[in-house]
Amino acid sequence: MARVTERRDELRRLEEQIDWGDDALSVYGGLALEWGLRFTEMHRAWAEWALTQLPEK
Repeated sequence: MARVTERRDELRRLEEQIDWGDDALSVYGGLALEWGLRFTEMHRAWAEWALTQLPEK
């Protein structure tokens, strides 16, 4: 799960560094970045859930 958190943090830092405008690259780049953020959050949530599904050892 640490990898997913690192990836999310990298994307957040990238989001803060970009000078977003209203040009096509900013619009589509923003959409792609948002997808990445949402995907990593889904991945983290799924991994937490999956751990609860594993049998205790």
